[in-house]
Amino acid sequence: MAKPAKVNIVFVLDASVVIKWFSEEEYTDRALKLRDDFFKGDIELVVPDLILYEV
Repeated sequence: MAKPAKVNIVFVLDASVVIKWFSEEEYTDRALKLRDDFFKGDIELVVPDLILYEV
């Protein structure tokens, strides 16, 4: 039996989500889950070109 195709889930992040990776504030747990899911290969993350200047 063939494996079902993996659905690519893409999230576009703004600076507020990335900042939560480094500071404890409201919804930090959700931001860290996005990061962890990205490292596991479960989702894709996209950020604006200017993210480094915003953070």
